[in-house]
Amino acid sequence: MKQDERTLQQWKDLAARYFEAETSPAEEQELAYFLTTPASQDREFDEIRAVMGYLATGRMYHRKRKSSAFRYAAAAAVIGLLLTTTVWQLAQNRNVCVAYIYGERCTDTETVLTEALKSIEKIRQEPQEETILQEQLSDIFQTLEENDTLTITDTPHL
Repeated sequence: MKQDERTLQQWKDLAARYFEAETSPAEEQELAYFLTTPASQDREFDEIRAVMGYLATGRMYHRKRKSSAFRYAAAAAVIGLLLTTTVWQLAQNRNVCVAYIYGERCTDTETVLTEALKSIEKIRQEPQEETILQEQLSDIFQTLEENDTLTITDTPHL
């Protein structure tokens, strides 16, 4: 049946069948097209127009999400491939120890580690005696602990 051949009552019946999920995809398409015409601007079609508009918006939203999800998956795959390639290339050069000792390049692992430990020992500092500032701070806090009954009272001035 053509759209132009339906009466207003038949469109209302088709809308009722739509809500009962008894319409075919072709009838739903006809109904959606009818709802865009001036003949459907009656209050009785507001509900069906709202429902069909909501569903159309939902379909568009999910189509966009699927396409953007595909884009994210493709981007993740490319990044994963680049990361794997980089890690693989770095792993090939991983076990190289290099140190310059007195201007000479040394690649012997034991010699490099020994020299590194010597350098660390040279810069490690043992705890020094307390400095004057530390002694002063210590005296201040000891004084506060001895006079722990220290109170401050606010007296209102009249």
